[in-house]
Amino acid sequence: MLQAGIKLEQILEMINGKLLAKGKEHFINISTDSRTIKSGELFIPLVGENFNGHKFIDNTFSNGAEGVIVQKNENYNLIENKTFIEVDNTLKAYQQIANFVRKKINPFVIGITGSSGKTSTKEIAYAFLSQFFETYKSEANFNNEIGVPQTLLQLREEHKIAIIEMGMRGKGQIEELALIAEPNVGIITGIGSAHIELLGSKKDIAEAKWELAKYIENNDGYIIIPAYDKYLLEMSKSFKNSDKLISVDLKENDNCVLTSEKSWIKDNKQYFTYKDNQTNKTYEACLSVHGQHQISNALLVLSLAKILNISYPDFIDLSFENLSGRSEIIKIKQANFINDAYNANPESMKASIKTFIESSDKKKKILVIGEMKELGEHSYREHYEVGEFCSNLDFDQLILIGQNTQAIKDGLKNNPEKISKTILFDNNQQASEYLKKYLDSDIDILLKASRGAKLEEIISYLTN
Repeated sequence: MLQAGIKLEQILEMINGKLLAKGKEHFINISTDSRTIKSGELFIPLVGENFNGHKFIDNTFSNGAEGVIVQKNENYNLIENKTFIEVDNTLKAYQQIANFVRKKINPFVIGITGSSGKTSTKEIAYAFLSQFFETYKSEANFNNEIGVPQTLLQLREEHKIAIIEMGMRGKGQIEELALIAEPNVGIITGIGSAHIELLGSKKDIAEAKWELAKYIENNDGYIIIPAYDKYLLEMSKSFKNSDKLISVDLKENDNCVLTSEKSWIKDNKQYFTYKDNQTNKTYEACLSVHGQHQISNALLVLSLAKILNISYPDFIDLSFENLSGRSEIIKIKQANFINDAYNANPESMKASIKTFIESSDKKKKILVIGEMKELGEHSYREHYEVGEFCSNLDFDQLILIGQNTQAIKDGLKNNPEKISKTILFDNNQQASEYLKKYLDSDIDILLKASRGAKLEEIISYLTN
Protein backbone atom coordinates (compact mmCIF):
# COMPACT_ATOMS: atom_id res chain seq x y z
CA MET A 1 0.00 0.00 0.00
CA LEU A 2 1.11 3.59 -0.47
CA GLN A 3 3.05 4.87 2.54
CA ALA A 4 0.83 7.93 2.64
CA GLY A 5 -2.30 5.78 2.58
CA ILE A 6 -5.20 6.68 0.34
CA LYS A 7 -7.62 9.62 0.39
CA LEU A 8 -11.40 9.44 0.23
CA GLU A 9 -11.52 11.72 -2.81
CA GLN A 10 -9.11 9.41 -4.67
CA ILE A 11 -11.26 6.38 -3.86
CA LEU A 12 -14.49 8.05 -4.97
CA GLU A 13 -12.91 9.04 -8.26
CA MET A 14 -11.32 5.67 -9.12
CA ILE A 15 -14.33 3.49 -8.27
CA ASN A 16 -17.07 5.94 -9.26
CA GLY A 17 -18.59 5.48 -5.81
CA LYS A 18 -21.53 7.22 -4.17
CA LEU A 19 -20.75 8.76 -0.77
CA LEU A 20 -23.53 7.74 1.66
CA ALA A 21 -21.92 8.90 4.90
CA LYS A 22 -18.73 10.80 5.62
CA GLY A 23 -16.41 10.08 8.50
CA LYS A 24 -12.64 10.05 8.11
CA GLU A 25 -11.26 11.08 4.73
CA HIS A 26 -7.98 9.18 4.86
CA PHE A 27 -7.28 5.44 5.19
CA ILE A 28 -3.99 3.71 5.91
CA ASN A 29 -4.89 0.49 4.10
CA ILE A 30 -7.60 -1.60 2.44
CA SER A 31 -8.85 -4.94 3.80
CA THR A 32 -11.39 -7.57 2.76
CA ASP A 33 -10.87 -9.69 5.89
CA SER A 34 -13.04 -8.67 8.83
CA ARG A 35 -10.99 -10.92 11.14
CA THR A 36 -7.69 -9.11 10.64
CA ILE A 37 -8.79 -5.53 9.97
CA LYS A 38 -6.77 -2.87 11.77
CA SER A 39 -7.44 0.60 13.07
CA GLY A 40 -7.59 3.20 10.32
CA GLU A 41 -8.34 0.79 7.49
CA LEU A 42 -11.13 0.76 4.91
CA PHE A 43 -13.18 -2.45 4.72
CA ILE A 44 -14.42 -3.91 1.43
CA PRO A 45 -16.97 -6.72 2.02
CA LEU A 46 -16.87 -9.16 -0.89
CA VAL A 47 -19.87 -11.21 -1.97
CA GLY A 48 -19.72 -14.79 -3.26
CA GLU A 49 -21.87 -17.89 -3.59
CA ASN A 50 -21.11 -19.01 -0.04
CA PHE A 51 -20.09 -15.82 1.74
CA ASN A 52 -21.12 -12.20 2.19
CA GLY A 53 -18.77 -9.81 3.96
CA HIS A 54 -21.57 -7.33 4.63
CA LYS A 55 -22.57 -9.50 7.61
CA PHE A 56 -19.36 -8.48 9.36
CA ILE A 57 -19.38 -4.71 8.84
CA ASP A 58 -20.25 -3.97 12.48
CA ASN A 59 -17.39 -6.24 13.64
CA THR A 60 -14.87 -4.34 11.55
CA PHE A 61 -15.89 -1.03 13.09
CA SER A 62 -15.48 -2.56 16.54
CA ASN A 63 -11.93 -3.46 15.49
CA GLY A 64 -11.11 0.08 14.36
CA ALA A 65 -12.13 0.29 10.70
CA GLU A 66 -12.88 3.85 9.65
CA GLY A 67 -14.99 3.19 6.58
CA VAL A 68 -16.57 0.64 4.27
CA ILE A 69 -17.36 0.26 0.59
CA VAL A 70 -20.76 -1.42 0.30
CA GLN A 71 -22.50 -3.11 -2.60
CA LYS A 72 -25.83 -1.79 -3.82
CA ASN A 73 -28.91 -3.67 -2.54
CA GLU A 74 -27.04 -5.32 0.36
CA ASN A 75 -28.18 -5.03 3.99
CA TYR A 76 -26.22 -2.80 6.38
CA ASN A 77 -26.76 0.07 8.82
CA LEU A 78 -25.06 3.45 8.52
CA ILE A 79 -22.96 4.27 11.57
CA GLU A 80 -22.23 7.75 12.85
CA ASN A 81 -18.75 9.15 12.08
CA LYS A 82 -17.94 6.26 9.73
CA THR A 83 -17.48 6.57 5.96
CA PHE A 84 -19.84 4.59 3.73
CA ILE A 85 -19.34 4.42 -0.05
CA GLU A 86 -21.76 2.57 -2.32
CA VAL A 87 -20.79 0.82 -5.57
CA ASP A 88 -22.43 -1.64 -7.95
CA ASN A 89 -19.84 -4.35 -7.26
CA THR A 90 -17.40 -4.43 -4.34
CA LEU A 91 -15.02 -6.91 -6.02
CA LYS A 92 -14.69 -4.58 -9.00
CA ALA A 93 -13.99 -1.68 -6.64
CA TYR A 94 -11.33 -3.76 -4.88
CA GLN A 95 -9.67 -4.49 -8.21
CA GLN A 96 -9.81 -0.83 -9.26
CA ILE A 97 -8.10 0.31 -6.05
CA ALA A 98 -5.42 -2.39 -6.49
CA ASN A 99 -4.79 -1.20 -10.03
CA PHE A 100 -4.49 2.38 -8.75
CA VAL A 101 -1.80 1.29 -6.26
CA ARG A 102 0.01 -0.66 -9.00
CA LYS A 103 0.08 2.47 -11.18
CA LYS A 104 1.21 4.75 -8.36
CA ILE A 105 4.07 2.53 -7.18
CA ASN A 106 4.84 1.51 -10.77
CA PRO A 107 7.11 -1.51 -10.24
CA PHE A 108 8.26 -3.71 -13.13
CA VAL A 109 5.52 -6.36 -13.12
CA ILE A 110 6.09 -9.97 -14.19
CA GLY A 111 2.95 -12.03 -14.79
CA ILE A 112 3.29 -15.82 -14.62
CA THR A 113 0.72 -18.32 -15.88
CA GLY A 114 0.65 -21.85 -17.29
CA SER A 115 -1.02 -25.20 -16.70
CA SER A 116 1.57 -26.18 -14.10
CA GLY A 117 4.75 -24.80 -12.59
CA LYS A 118 3.38 -21.32 -11.87
CA THR A 119 4.22 -21.32 -8.18
CA SER A 120 7.66 -22.90 -8.63
CA THR A 121 8.49 -20.39 -11.36
CA LYS A 122 7.33 -17.55 -9.12
CA GLU A 123 9.57 -18.78 -6.31
CA ILE A 124 12.56 -19.21 -8.65
CA ALA A 125 11.94 -15.72 -10.05
CA TYR A 126 11.96 -14.28 -6.54
CA ALA A 127 15.15 -16.18 -5.65
CA PHE A 128 16.80 -14.73 -8.77
CA LEU A 129 15.53 -11.15 -8.90
CA SER A 130 15.68 -10.42 -5.17
CA GLN A 131 19.47 -10.70 -5.47
CA PHE A 132 19.42 -7.56 -7.62
CA PHE A 133 16.22 -5.60 -6.81
CA GLU A 134 13.71 -4.97 -4.03
CA THR A 135 11.19 -7.60 -5.09
CA TYR A 136 7.69 -8.62 -4.01
CA LYS A 137 5.91 -11.84 -4.98
CA SER A 138 2.41 -13.24 -4.66
CA GLU A 139 1.95 -15.04 -1.36
CA ALA A 140 0.90 -18.70 -1.36
CA ASN A 141 -1.26 -19.18 -4.44
CA PHE A 142 -3.00 -15.79 -4.46
CA ASN A 143 -3.56 -16.01 -8.19
CA ASN A 144 -7.23 -15.28 -8.87
CA GLU A 145 -9.53 -12.25 -9.14
CA ILE A 146 -9.25 -11.71 -5.37
CA GLY A 147 -5.66 -12.86 -4.80
CA VAL A 148 -4.05 -10.70 -7.49
CA PRO A 149 -5.53 -7.44 -6.12
CA GLN A 150 -4.57 -8.57 -2.62
CA THR A 151 -0.97 -8.98 -3.81
CA LEU A 152 -0.89 -5.57 -5.49
CA LEU A 153 -2.19 -3.91 -2.33
CA GLN A 154 0.79 -5.33 -0.40
CA LEU A 155 3.25 -3.47 -2.63
CA ARG A 156 5.42 -0.79 -1.04
CA GLU A 157 7.09 2.16 -2.71
CA GLU A 158 10.53 0.55 -2.34
CA HIS A 159 9.49 -2.44 -4.48
CA LYS A 160 11.05 -2.28 -7.94
CA ILE A 161 9.81 -5.71 -9.09
CA ALA A 162 6.44 -7.40 -8.56
CA ILE A 163 6.01 -11.08 -9.43
CA ILE A 164 2.34 -11.93 -9.93
CA GLU A 165 1.04 -15.48 -10.31
CA MET A 166 -2.05 -15.73 -12.53
CA GLY A 167 -4.40 -18.71 -12.45
CA MET A 168 -7.55 -19.35 -14.42
CA ARG A 169 -10.51 -21.70 -14.69
CA GLY A 170 -11.97 -20.36 -17.94
CA LYS A 171 -11.50 -18.03 -20.86
CA GLY A 172 -11.38 -14.31 -20.14
CA GLN A 173 -9.93 -14.71 -16.64
CA ILE A 174 -6.26 -14.19 -17.54
CA GLU A 175 -7.24 -11.11 -19.52
CA GLU A 176 -9.09 -9.79 -16.46
CA LEU A 177 -6.05 -10.35 -14.22
CA ALA A 178 -3.73 -8.74 -16.76
CA LEU A 179 -5.89 -5.61 -16.84
CA ILE A 180 -5.62 -5.39 -13.04
CA ALA A 181 -1.87 -6.12 -12.73
CA GLU A 182 -0.70 -4.57 -16.02
CA PRO A 183 2.38 -6.82 -16.43
CA ASN A 184 5.44 -5.62 -18.34
CA VAL A 185 6.52 -9.21 -19.00
CA GLY A 186 4.55 -12.42 -19.27
CA ILE A 187 5.91 -15.91 -18.63
CA ILE A 188 3.83 -18.90 -19.78
CA THR A 189 5.29 -22.09 -18.31
CA GLY A 190 3.50 -24.51 -20.63
CA ILE A 191 0.18 -25.98 -21.72
CA GLY A 192 -1.20 -29.11 -20.11
CA SER A 193 -4.50 -30.76 -19.26
CA ALA A 194 -5.32 -28.81 -16.09
CA HIS A 195 -8.94 -27.53 -16.34
CA ILE A 196 -9.55 -29.49 -19.55
CA GLU A 197 -12.96 -30.47 -18.11
CA LEU A 198 -13.93 -26.79 -18.17
CA LEU A 199 -12.27 -25.75 -21.43
CA GLY A 200 -12.60 -28.84 -23.59
CA SER A 201 -9.17 -29.19 -25.23
CA LYS A 202 -5.51 -28.24 -24.87
CA LYS A 203 -5.96 -25.84 -27.78
CA ASP A 204 -8.66 -24.02 -25.79
CA ILE A 205 -6.41 -24.02 -22.72
CA ALA A 206 -3.59 -22.52 -24.81
CA GLU A 207 -5.91 -19.79 -26.08
CA ALA A 208 -6.95 -18.96 -22.51
CA LYS A 209 -3.33 -18.77 -21.31
CA TRP A 210 -2.35 -16.76 -24.40
CA GLU A 211 -4.60 -13.94 -23.19
CA LEU A 212 -1.54 -12.87 -21.18
CA ALA A 213 0.51 -12.63 -24.38
CA LYS A 214 -2.25 -10.63 -26.09
CA TYR A 215 -2.24 -8.10 -23.28
CA ILE A 216 1.57 -7.95 -23.43
CA GLU A 217 1.51 -7.54 -27.21
CA ASN A 218 -0.95 -4.64 -27.01
CA ASN A 219 1.20 -2.91 -24.38
CA ASP A 220 4.65 -3.33 -25.95
CA GLY A 221 5.90 -5.85 -23.40
CA TYR A 222 7.84 -9.11 -23.51
CA ILE A 223 6.54 -12.67 -23.53
CA ILE A 224 8.68 -15.66 -22.50
CA ILE A 225 7.81 -19.26 -23.43
CA PRO A 226 9.39 -22.76 -23.61
CA ALA A 227 10.14 -23.52 -27.27
CA TYR A 228 9.35 -27.22 -26.85
CA ASP A 229 5.67 -26.55 -26.10
CA LYS A 230 3.93 -27.09 -29.44
CA TYR A 231 0.79 -25.21 -28.42
CA LEU A 232 2.67 -22.09 -27.33
CA LEU A 233 4.96 -22.31 -30.34
CA GLU A 234 1.92 -22.30 -32.62
CA MET A 235 0.30 -19.40 -30.73
CA SER A 236 3.55 -17.42 -30.86
CA LYS A 237 3.43 -17.26 -34.66
CA SER A 238 0.77 -14.56 -34.33
CA PHE A 239 2.82 -12.46 -31.87
CA LYS A 240 3.55 -9.25 -33.78
CA ASN A 241 6.56 -8.00 -31.80
CA SER A 242 8.96 -10.83 -32.68
CA ASP A 243 11.89 -8.99 -31.07
CA LYS A 244 10.01 -9.16 -27.76
CA LEU A 245 9.22 -12.87 -27.97
CA ILE A 246 11.78 -14.81 -25.92
CA SER A 247 12.03 -18.60 -25.87
CA VAL A 248 14.13 -21.17 -24.01
CA ASP A 249 14.76 -24.87 -24.57
CA LEU A 250 16.02 -27.93 -22.73
CA LYS A 251 18.18 -28.94 -25.68
CA GLU A 252 20.43 -27.17 -28.18
CA ASN A 253 18.35 -24.66 -30.13
CA ASP A 254 19.96 -21.63 -31.78
CA ASN A 255 16.56 -19.93 -32.06
CA CYS A 256 16.34 -19.67 -28.27
CA VAL A 257 17.93 -17.12 -25.95
CA LEU A 258 18.90 -19.74 -23.35
CA THR A 259 19.30 -23.51 -23.52
CA SER A 260 20.27 -26.02 -20.85
CA GLU A 261 23.23 -28.32 -21.34
CA LYS A 262 23.76 -30.77 -18.48
CA SER A 263 22.43 -31.31 -14.97
CA TRP A 264 23.39 -33.29 -11.88
CA ILE A 265 22.30 -33.80 -8.27
CA LYS A 266 24.63 -32.89 -5.41
CA ASP A 267 23.75 -32.53 -1.71
CA ASN A 268 20.05 -32.84 -2.63
CA LYS A 269 20.25 -29.82 -4.94
CA GLN A 270 19.94 -29.87 -8.70
CA TYR A 271 22.79 -28.18 -10.54
CA PHE A 272 22.70 -27.37 -14.24
CA THR A 273 24.61 -25.46 -16.88
CA TYR A 274 22.92 -23.18 -19.37
CA LYS A 275 24.13 -21.45 -22.50
CA ASP A 276 23.50 -17.85 -23.52
CA ASN A 277 23.13 -18.28 -27.28
CA GLN A 278 23.62 -14.56 -27.90
CA THR A 279 27.11 -14.53 -26.36
CA ASN A 280 27.89 -18.26 -26.68
CA LYS A 281 28.89 -18.32 -22.99
CA THR A 282 27.93 -21.03 -20.49
CA TYR A 283 26.96 -20.49 -16.86
CA GLU A 284 25.99 -22.63 -13.87
CA ALA A 285 23.03 -22.50 -11.50
CA CYS A 286 21.42 -24.66 -8.83
CA LEU A 287 17.88 -25.30 -7.64
CA SER A 288 16.38 -26.72 -4.46
CA VAL A 289 13.84 -28.61 -6.60
CA HIS A 290 14.55 -31.43 -9.01
CA GLY A 291 13.51 -32.34 -12.54
CA GLN A 292 13.91 -31.13 -16.10
CA HIS A 293 10.61 -29.27 -15.80
CA GLN A 294 12.14 -27.19 -12.98
CA ILE A 295 15.21 -26.44 -15.12
CA SER A 296 12.80 -25.24 -17.80
CA ASN A 297 11.11 -22.96 -15.25
CA ALA A 298 14.55 -21.65 -14.23
CA LEU A 299 15.49 -20.89 -17.85
CA LEU A 300 12.27 -18.91 -18.29
CA VAL A 301 13.23 -16.87 -15.23
CA LEU A 302 16.90 -16.45 -16.14
CA SER A 303 15.93 -15.01 -19.51
CA LEU A 304 14.50 -12.02 -17.61
CA ALA A 305 18.12 -10.91 -17.28
CA LYS A 306 18.03 -9.92 -20.96
CA ILE A 307 15.16 -7.52 -20.30
CA LEU A 308 16.39 -6.15 -16.97
CA ASN A 309 20.04 -5.72 -18.03
CA ILE A 310 21.37 -8.21 -15.48
CA SER A 311 24.76 -9.75 -16.26
CA TYR A 312 24.83 -13.49 -15.66
CA PRO A 313 27.18 -14.47 -12.83
CA ASP A 314 29.32 -17.56 -13.37
CA PHE A 315 27.18 -19.29 -10.74
CA ILE A 316 23.84 -18.39 -9.19
CA ASP A 317 21.83 -20.13 -6.48
CA LEU A 318 18.10 -20.18 -7.28
CA SER A 319 17.10 -22.21 -4.22
CA PHE A 320 13.93 -21.51 -2.28
CA GLU A 321 12.18 -23.08 0.67
CA ASN A 322 9.83 -25.73 -0.64
CA LEU A 323 6.19 -24.95 0.03
CA SER A 324 3.94 -27.41 1.84
CA GLY A 325 2.82 -30.15 -0.51
CA ARG A 326 5.26 -29.15 -3.24
CA SER A 327 8.22 -31.57 -3.30
CA GLU A 328 8.26 -31.28 0.50
CA ILE A 329 10.51 -33.88 2.16
CA ILE A 330 9.10 -35.33 5.40
CA LYS A 331 10.95 -38.01 7.37
CA ILE A 332 8.83 -40.44 9.37
CA LYS A 333 11.08 -42.81 11.32
CA GLN A 334 13.45 -44.14 8.63
CA ALA A 335 11.23 -43.47 5.61
CA ASN A 336 11.46 -40.34 3.46
CA PHE A 337 8.12 -39.07 2.14
CA ILE A 338 8.25 -36.65 -0.79
CA ASN A 339 4.94 -34.82 -0.44
CA ASP A 340 4.17 -33.38 -3.88
CA ALA A 341 0.41 -33.68 -3.44
CA TYR A 342 -0.57 -30.01 -3.46
CA ASN A 343 -2.01 -30.52 -6.93
CA ALA A 344 -1.61 -32.54 -10.10
CA ASN A 345 -2.49 -32.66 -13.77
CA PRO A 346 -1.28 -35.30 -16.25
CA GLU A 347 1.85 -33.36 -17.19
CA SER A 348 2.93 -32.49 -13.65
CA MET A 349 2.09 -36.04 -12.53
CA LYS A 350 4.47 -37.56 -15.08
CA ALA A 351 7.15 -34.94 -14.39
CA SER A 352 6.96 -35.54 -10.64
CA ILE A 353 7.15 -39.33 -10.99
CA LYS A 354 10.07 -39.12 -13.44
CA THR A 355 11.98 -36.71 -11.23
CA PHE A 356 11.37 -38.88 -8.16
CA ILE A 357 12.64 -42.04 -9.87
CA GLU A 358 15.72 -40.30 -11.32
CA SER A 359 16.74 -38.34 -8.23
CA SER A 360 16.11 -40.93 -5.49
CA ASP A 361 19.30 -42.64 -4.35
CA LYS A 362 17.45 -45.19 -2.22
CA LYS A 363 17.37 -48.86 -3.12
CA LYS A 364 13.59 -48.93 -2.68
CA LYS A 365 11.15 -46.48 -4.24
CA ILE A 366 7.38 -46.46 -3.72
CA LEU A 367 4.87 -44.40 -5.71
CA VAL A 368 1.65 -43.40 -3.95
CA ILE A 369 -0.64 -41.94 -6.59
CA GLY A 370 -4.11 -40.47 -6.13
CA GLU A 371 -6.69 -39.19 -8.57
CA MET A 372 -6.28 -36.25 -10.94
CA LYS A 373 -9.38 -34.05 -10.89
CA GLU A 374 -11.15 -31.78 -13.40
CA LEU A 375 -10.39 -33.98 -16.41
CA GLY A 376 -14.03 -34.66 -17.31
CA GLU A 377 -14.48 -37.05 -20.22
CA HIS A 378 -10.69 -37.19 -20.63
CA SER A 379 -10.21 -38.69 -17.16
CA TYR A 380 -9.88 -42.37 -18.08
CA ARG A 381 -7.49 -41.74 -20.97
CA GLU A 382 -5.26 -39.37 -18.97
CA HIS A 383 -5.04 -41.76 -16.01
CA TYR A 384 -4.41 -44.66 -18.40
CA GLU A 385 -1.51 -42.76 -20.01
CA VAL A 386 0.04 -42.23 -16.58
CA GLY A 387 -0.03 -46.01 -16.23
CA GLU A 388 1.64 -46.44 -19.61
CA PHE A 389 4.28 -43.93 -18.52
CA CYS A 390 4.92 -45.81 -15.26
CA SER A 391 5.25 -49.15 -17.04
CA ASN A 392 8.71 -48.14 -18.26
CA LEU A 393 10.00 -46.89 -14.91
CA ASP A 394 11.90 -48.62 -12.12
CA PHE A 395 9.84 -48.69 -8.91
CA ASP A 396 9.32 -51.24 -6.14
CA GLN A 397 5.64 -50.63 -5.53
CA LEU A 398 2.82 -48.56 -7.00
CA ILE A 399 0.04 -47.71 -4.56
CA LEU A 400 -3.10 -46.28 -6.18
CA ILE A 401 -5.85 -44.53 -4.22
CA GLY A 402 -9.34 -43.78 -5.51
CA GLN A 403 -11.73 -45.19 -8.09
CA ASN A 404 -10.29 -43.34 -11.09
CA THR A 405 -6.81 -44.74 -10.51
CA GLN A 406 -7.96 -48.15 -11.80
CA ALA A 407 -7.22 -46.64 -15.22
CA ILE A 408 -3.57 -46.23 -14.20
CA LYS A 409 -3.37 -49.95 -13.47
CA ASP A 410 -5.05 -50.64 -16.81
CA GLY A 411 -2.28 -48.64 -18.47
CA LEU A 412 0.27 -51.13 -17.13
CA LYS A 413 -1.34 -53.99 -19.07
CA ASN A 414 1.71 -54.70 -21.22
CA ASN A 415 3.97 -55.11 -18.20
CA PRO A 416 2.88 -58.00 -15.92
CA GLU A 417 5.82 -57.37 -13.56
CA LYS A 418 4.63 -53.81 -12.85
CA ILE A 419 1.03 -54.99 -12.43
CA SER A 420 2.20 -57.43 -9.76
CA LYS A 421 3.76 -54.51 -7.88
CA THR A 422 0.53 -52.47 -7.96
CA ILE A 423 -2.13 -52.31 -5.26
CA LEU A 424 -5.34 -50.27 -5.15
CA PHE A 425 -7.00 -48.72 -2.10
CA ASP A 426 -10.33 -46.95 -1.75
CA ASN A 427 -9.09 -44.23 0.60
CA ASN A 428 -6.08 -42.65 2.29
CA GLN A 429 -6.61 -44.40 5.63
CA GLN A 430 -6.37 -47.84 4.03
CA ALA A 431 -3.19 -46.81 2.21
CA SER A 432 -1.74 -45.42 5.44
CA GLU A 433 -2.30 -48.68 7.29
CA TYR A 434 -0.49 -50.51 4.50
CA LEU A 435 2.43 -48.05 4.47
CA LYS A 436 3.12 -48.49 8.20
CA LYS A 437 5.25 -51.55 7.48
CA TYR A 438 7.72 -49.44 5.51
CA LEU A 439 8.42 -46.79 8.17
CA ASP A 440 11.44 -48.63 9.57
CA SER A 441 13.01 -48.98 6.11
CA ASP A 442 15.48 -46.66 4.40
CA ILE A 443 13.07 -45.90 1.58
CA ASP A 444 11.71 -43.03 -0.54
CA ILE A 445 7.93 -42.68 -0.95
CA LEU A 446 6.36 -40.19 -3.37
CA LEU A 447 2.87 -38.77 -2.71
CA LYS A 448 1.27 -37.22 -5.81
CA ALA A 449 -2.37 -36.35 -6.61
CA SER A 450 -4.77 -33.49 -7.16
CA ARG A 451 -5.64 -31.27 -4.22
CA GLY A 452 -9.02 -32.94 -3.80
CA ALA A 453 -7.39 -36.30 -3.08
CA LYS A 454 -5.96 -34.91 0.19
CA LEU A 455 -2.95 -37.23 0.22
CA GLU A 456 -1.43 -35.14 3.01
CA GLU A 457 -3.84 -37.09 5.25
CA ILE A 458 -1.41 -40.00 4.89
CA ILE A 459 1.30 -37.95 6.61
CA SER A 460 -1.14 -37.07 9.40
CA TYR A 461 -2.22 -40.68 9.88
CA LEU A 462 1.36 -41.94 10.03
CA THR A 463 2.69 -39.22 12.35
CA ASN A 464 -0.25 -39.34 14.77
